[in-house]
Amino acid sequence: MKLNKTYICFLSLLLTLSSCNYKIIRSGYAPYSGKTESCEVSITKDLSSRDSAQKVGTIKLKDTGFTTNCNEKQALEILKEEACSLDADVIHLVEETRPSFSSSCYRCTAEFYKTRAGAEIKSDADYRDYAIEKRSEDDKRKSQTAFWISFGIGFVIGLLLVL
Repeated sequence: MKLNKTYICFLSLLLTLSSCNYKIIRSGYAPYSGKTESCEVSITKDLSSRDSAQKVGTIKLKDTGFTTNCNEKQALEILKEEACSLDADVIHLVEETRPSFSSSCYRCTAEFYKTRAGAEIKSDADYRDYAIEKRSEDDKRKSQTAFWISFGIGFVIGLLLVL
């Protein structure tokens, strides 16, 4: 098959416009362009005490198809930076999608909350650093296994077609 110049330029443009990072969709706030300081932020999946906090924004982290830096640890770092820039105290994870055969990226939707005076919402035990690190490593191992299985199947099918 002969590749023409237009086709190669189109593919190059497509790869250039695609990012290796998450596609970030923000709702209810604008991105902060200044430098953010690190802050203490609680991460939870169960926000039963919404009356003690005020929602200040929502964020969705999606896979672009070419995303490479996209494990749970990196996603939560993005969420923490965004929360600190909003002066939020709590990240409420509304939806999580673990890496799978269809995407090797951790994807999520989260809401940011500012707690009212005297109120405190603690992080879930699942979101302590060691638990996040372990899940990220497990996801990486599963993705690599899926890649090699797919590669092997493709190689065998290709070999059978050639013979």
